[in-house]
Amino acid sequence: MTDLNALRVELDDGHPDTGAYSLDDATAAVEINVENRAVDRSNVPAPEILAAVAPADYLSVFDPDTGNAVHRLYFEDIMRAGGTVDLDNTNIRTALTAIFAGKAGTIAALEALHTVTVSRAQELGFGNVRTGTVRQARAL
Repeated sequence: MTDLNALRVELDDGHPDTGAYSLDDATAAVEINVENRAVDRSNVPAPEILAAVAPADYLSVFDPDTGNAVHRLYFEDIMRAGGTVDLDNTNIRTALTAIFAGKAGTIAALEALHTVTVSRAQELGFGNVRTGTVRQARAL
């Protein structure tokens, strides 16, 4: 359930990037629901991390004959970390960068997982804001 007081404050203050919301309730609802906010994502599911690793990079880093055994073990530990990986943890991001050093495509894909684009409503924990909810908040 949307905190109407918090929504009213947001509507009064305006969007931090795009400024004032429309005075039309329906338009304001659309504006607050537009996905235009990049936010850090901490708990990334391990399968998404694995999918971000290019197969050729994985094979070159973890080849039993030429790969780095310590990197392989550390990567396996990261993947087993409770089903999710905390990409807000600088040590984990540094380790992943070191493991895949020189693998620009994989590094870029891993870095992209750390950020997700959400709406201002999602960022504030409102979920999807509807016209009637905007009207209620403004009536307070």
